[in-house]
Amino acid sequence: MTASSSIPSAFSYAGQQTSTALYDLTPYQLTEYAGVNGLASSTNYGGVNVVVSGATANLINSNYPLIVTVTGYQRGNKATASYTVTSNALTSYGQTGVVFDNVTNIGLNRALPGLTVTANAVPGANAVPANQVTLAVLSPITSPVATLLYQQSGNSYYTTASGASLIYNQQNGQTTQTFQISAQSGNAIMNTLSPYYSYTVSEYSVPASTTYTDSVAFNLVNSTAGLGAAPLFQLNYSGSTSVGTRNNVTYTGSGGSAVNAQVGFRTERGSKVASISPSSLTLNIAKSVDTLQFVVGGANTTTSTTTHTVGPYGVGQATNIANVTIANVTGSCSFTTTSCNVSGVNALSATPSVTTAVTPVKLDTSANPLAVLDTQASTTATLVVVGSKYVNTVAAQIFAQNPTLDNSFGPTSAPIAQAYGSNRIMVAGYSAEQTVTAGNQFIQDLLSAASQ
Repeated sequence: MTASSSIPSAFSYAGQQTSTALYDLTPYQLTEYAGVNGLASSTNYGGVNVVVSGATANLINSNYPLIVTVTGYQRGNKATASYTVTSNALTSYGQTGVVFDNVTNIGLNRALPGLTVTANAVPGANAVPANQVTLAVLSPITSPVATLLYQQSGNSYYTTASGASLIYNQQNGQTTQTFQISAQSGNAIMNTLSPYYSYTVSEYSVPASTTYTDSVAFNLVNSTAGLGAAPLFQLNYSGSTSVGTRNNVTYTGSGGSAVNAQVGFRTERGSKVASISPSSLTLNIAKSVDTLQFVVGGANTTTSTTTHTVGPYGVGQATNIANVTIANVTGSCSFTTTSCNVSGVNALSATPSVTTAVTPVKLDTSANPLAVLDTQASTTATLVVVGSKYVNTVAAQIFAQNPTLDNSFGPTSAPIAQAYGSNRIMVAGYSAEQTVTAGNQFIQDLLSAASQ
């Protein structure tokens, strides 16, 4: 089960601060035994059988098998190996065909609460030998104990922490809240509904509270769907010691009374039950304590109004009404069939605002092209030289005339867009990309100068 929040550092546990808390609701423990390494080498062990037991029978069959992967060190060559056994029923046996000195891991394709898997070394091809040797047992932790899983920086594996209490860091400097998960029943999935865990979100109902006085709780109830049940637990049951009603949470107010709260319900603090479904439940926890708003109005009285017309007045003009000045006029006016004549407009003169004007002249680029190859460029003309000394002979002359530039030019040099001498501007870079950058810089400089 995952508890998540939109606050980046909402939850604190085991030195972690995160927006997501991951619960393992079906924790297992692996018990490893000494194995067969110390037995007489003459003992003819033919393989390892796998025994599945403990879970509810309606959760495993040939259509929904339990796939068990056994990993360990082989007898003889000591090599690491993994073998898979498919179980179609409880108390069934499957044999790997290889002997392990030790079993280091037992993996399951799906977690079934209450399930126990035993790996035994057996002689020959016997399924249930009298002298089998137990190598390892994968079993549920006694009574359901939800744990928190998290990854530490630099580690690829998960670390566990107690899931009994999770600190929720509220916003706006408010006191932290506690999220608690506690066991309700045994560790086996049942054929009838039974609360497996109870999850409680406690909160302070008013700012002055120093202890929790109200809470929202719901049960994690086992599914009875049997084969293919997904999920194995349902969240939409109220939090009572027996199976509560569906699509509710249990709200306990500051007065101690508990009620079944449906979607839309608000707590005394102002938190809201936003949604409830078998697989997810959303609580909108109040950022601050909610307050009531009151509207005062007349009761059993008919409201009457009177009007009085004054004016007309202009904007900003004082009136004969005390402390009233016209701020704006919201009225409108319109005209119809209007006309006017203007005469006496001949022989007008004006003083121009400028004394000179610039007239652009179109260039004849067919006779005098703007862009030419370096081999065609006039040595006496004013030139914009594009490209470095490696691709442009005119640029090579500039480099030769400027030793400091020539010695410092290289792959890490900044693009060049600079004047040299009285009639040369060089736009170049060490690479083609740097030359394009220099060209764009030169164009921007021209545009900036033209706009001034």
